[in-house]
Amino acid sequence: MCSSDLPAAGPERDRLSAVIGGLAAEHEAPVFEPHVTMTDPVEADEMSVLGVLQPMLSGRAPIEVTLSGFGHEPEFFRSLYLAVEPSEPLTALHDAARQAWEQILPPYRPHLSLLYADLPEKGKDAIAGGIELDLPMTIRLDAVELWADDKGVTGWRRIARLLFPG
Repeated sequence: MCSSDLPAAGPERDRLSAVIGGLAAEHEAPVFEPHVTMTDPVEADEMSVLGVLQPMLSGRAPIEVTLSGFGHEPEFFRSLYLAVEPSEPLTALHDAARQAWEQILPPYRPHLSLLYADLPEKGKDAIAGGIELDLPMTIRLDAVELWADDKGVTGWRRIARLLFPG
Protein backbone atom coordinates (compact mmCIF):
# COMPACT_ATOMS: atom_id res chain seq x y z
CA MET A 1 0.00 0.00 0.00
CA CYS A 2 1.17 3.46 -0.87
CA SER A 3 -0.03 6.94 0.11
CA SER A 4 -0.15 9.85 -2.30
CA ASP A 5 -1.08 13.51 -2.11
CA LEU A 6 -3.43 14.55 -4.89
CA PRO A 7 -3.77 17.83 -6.73
CA ALA A 8 -7.12 19.54 -6.23
CA ALA A 9 -9.60 19.36 -9.09
CA GLY A 10 -9.19 22.16 -11.59
CA PRO A 11 -7.35 23.20 -14.75
CA GLU A 12 -3.88 22.31 -13.45
CA ARG A 13 -4.93 18.79 -12.55
CA ASP A 14 -6.75 18.42 -15.88
CA ARG A 15 -3.66 19.55 -17.78
CA LEU A 16 -1.40 17.16 -15.85
CA SER A 17 -3.85 14.29 -16.49
CA ALA A 18 -3.85 15.11 -20.21
CA VAL A 19 -0.04 15.11 -20.32
CA ILE A 20 0.12 11.76 -18.49
CA GLY A 21 -2.51 10.25 -20.81
CA GLY A 22 -0.80 11.56 -23.94
CA LEU A 23 2.61 10.28 -22.89
CA ALA A 24 1.13 6.90 -21.95
CA ALA A 25 -0.51 6.55 -25.36
CA GLU A 26 2.62 7.67 -27.20
CA HIS A 27 4.93 5.27 -25.32
CA GLU A 28 2.51 2.37 -24.69
CA ALA A 29 2.79 2.98 -20.96
CA PRO A 30 0.27 2.83 -18.11
CA VAL A 31 -2.09 5.71 -17.38
CA PHE A 32 -2.34 6.92 -13.78
CA GLU A 33 -3.70 9.89 -11.86
CA PRO A 34 -1.40 12.84 -11.14
CA HIS A 35 -0.04 12.52 -7.62
CA VAL A 36 2.89 13.29 -5.36
CA THR A 37 3.95 10.12 -3.55
CA MET A 38 4.06 10.73 0.19
CA THR A 39 5.74 7.48 1.23
CA ASP A 40 7.03 4.19 -0.06
CA PRO A 41 4.74 1.16 0.09
CA VAL A 42 3.63 0.04 3.53
CA GLU A 43 3.19 -3.59 4.53
CA ALA A 44 0.09 -3.37 6.73
CA ASP A 45 -3.61 -4.03 6.56
CA GLU A 46 -5.86 -1.26 5.27
CA MET A 47 -7.45 -0.38 8.61
CA SER A 48 -4.06 -0.01 10.29
CA VAL A 49 -2.86 2.34 7.57
CA LEU A 50 -6.05 4.40 7.75
CA GLY A 51 -5.72 4.51 11.54
CA VAL A 52 -2.32 6.14 11.09
CA LEU A 53 -3.30 8.48 8.24
CA GLN A 54 -6.42 9.99 9.80
CA PRO A 55 -4.76 11.47 12.90
CA MET A 56 -1.70 12.42 10.84
CA LEU A 57 -3.88 14.70 8.72
CA SER A 58 -5.72 16.20 11.68
CA GLY A 59 -5.39 19.98 11.70
CA ARG A 60 -3.37 20.08 8.49
CA ALA A 61 -4.39 22.45 5.72
CA PRO A 62 -4.09 21.64 2.02
CA ILE A 63 -0.53 22.08 0.78
CA GLU A 64 0.54 24.27 -2.11
CA VAL A 65 3.60 23.02 -3.95
CA THR A 66 5.55 24.27 -6.94
CA LEU A 67 6.36 22.03 -9.88
CA SER A 68 9.67 23.50 -10.98
CA GLY A 69 11.04 21.53 -13.90
CA PHE A 70 11.42 18.20 -15.65
CA GLY A 71 13.53 15.36 -14.37
CA HIS A 72 14.18 11.79 -15.41
CA GLU A 73 16.02 8.78 -14.10
CA PRO A 74 16.77 5.26 -15.36
CA GLU A 75 13.99 3.89 -13.17
CA PHE A 76 10.49 2.83 -14.27
CA PHE A 77 8.63 4.94 -11.70
CA ARG A 78 10.88 7.98 -12.22
CA SER A 79 11.17 7.69 -15.96
CA LEU A 80 9.93 11.27 -16.53
CA TYR A 81 8.60 13.58 -13.84
CA LEU A 82 8.15 17.10 -12.61
CA ALA A 83 10.31 18.05 -9.66
CA VAL A 84 8.36 19.32 -6.65
CA GLU A 85 10.07 22.08 -4.73
CA PRO A 86 10.45 20.89 -1.14
CA SER A 87 8.18 22.67 1.30
CA GLU A 88 7.97 22.43 5.07
CA PRO A 89 4.35 21.17 5.13
CA LEU A 90 4.98 18.47 2.52
CA THR A 91 8.24 17.35 4.12
CA ALA A 92 6.61 17.30 7.57
CA LEU A 93 3.81 15.07 6.29
CA HIS A 94 6.31 12.72 4.65
CA ASP A 95 8.39 12.60 7.85
CA ALA A 96 5.30 11.84 9.94
CA ALA A 97 4.36 8.97 7.63
CA ARG A 98 7.91 7.62 7.59
CA GLN A 99 8.09 7.67 11.38
CA ALA A 100 4.62 6.17 11.82
CA TRP A 101 5.54 3.18 9.67
CA GLU A 102 9.15 3.05 10.86
CA GLN A 103 10.50 3.39 7.33
CA ILE A 104 14.16 3.99 6.75
CA LEU A 105 14.22 5.82 3.46
CA PRO A 106 16.67 7.88 1.47
CA PRO A 107 16.10 11.65 1.63
CA TYR A 108 12.66 12.67 0.36
CA ARG A 109 12.67 13.80 -3.26
CA PRO A 110 9.09 14.79 -3.98
CA HIS A 111 8.02 14.58 -7.60
CA LEU A 112 4.95 14.26 -9.78
CA SER A 113 5.47 11.46 -12.29
CA LEU A 114 4.44 12.01 -15.89
CA LEU A 115 5.50 8.69 -17.41
CA TYR A 116 6.17 5.20 -16.12
CA ALA A 117 8.30 3.43 -18.73
CA ASP A 118 11.60 1.75 -19.42
CA LEU A 119 13.05 4.14 -21.99
CA PRO A 120 16.62 5.05 -22.87
CA GLU A 121 17.82 8.08 -20.90
CA LYS A 122 19.19 9.84 -23.96
CA GLY A 123 15.73 10.42 -25.47
CA LYS A 124 13.99 11.73 -22.37
CA ASP A 125 15.13 15.35 -22.72
CA ALA A 126 13.53 15.44 -26.17
CA ILE A 127 10.28 14.01 -24.77
CA ALA A 128 10.26 16.62 -22.00
CA GLY A 129 11.01 19.34 -24.55
CA GLY A 130 7.83 18.45 -26.43
CA ILE A 131 5.57 18.83 -23.39
CA GLU A 132 3.71 22.10 -23.23
CA LEU A 133 3.48 23.07 -19.58
CA ASP A 134 4.05 26.52 -18.16
CA LEU A 135 6.61 25.98 -15.43
CA PRO A 136 6.94 26.71 -12.67
CA MET A 137 3.37 25.66 -11.87
CA THR A 138 1.78 25.81 -8.43
CA ILE A 139 -0.72 23.12 -7.50
CA ARG A 140 -2.75 22.59 -4.36
CA LEU A 141 -2.67 19.15 -2.73
CA ASP A 142 -6.01 18.72 -1.00
CA ALA A 143 -6.28 14.98 -0.33
CA VAL A 144 -4.29 11.90 0.54
CA GLU A 145 -5.21 8.62 -1.06
CA LEU A 146 -4.25 5.12 -0.04
CA TRP A 147 -3.63 2.72 -2.91
CA ALA A 148 -3.12 -1.03 -3.05
CA ASP A 149 -0.89 -2.55 -5.70
CA ASP A 150 -2.48 -5.79 -6.82
CA LYS A 151 -0.83 -6.35 -10.20
CA GLY A 152 1.46 -3.47 -11.02
CA VAL A 153 0.26 -0.03 -12.13
CA THR A 154 -2.70 -1.37 -14.10
CA GLY A 155 -3.87 -3.22 -10.98
CA TRP A 156 -3.65 -0.27 -8.60
CA ARG A 157 -6.87 0.33 -6.74
CA ARG A 158 -7.81 3.16 -4.45
CA ILE A 159 -8.70 2.03 -0.95
CA ALA A 160 -9.42 5.39 0.66
CA ARG A 161 -9.42 9.13 0.03
CA LEU A 162 -8.90 11.49 2.96
CA LEU A 163 -9.28 15.25 2.54
CA PHE A 164 -7.07 17.65 4.43
CA PRO A 165 -9.43 19.01 7.09
CA GLY A 166 -8.02 22.56 7.22
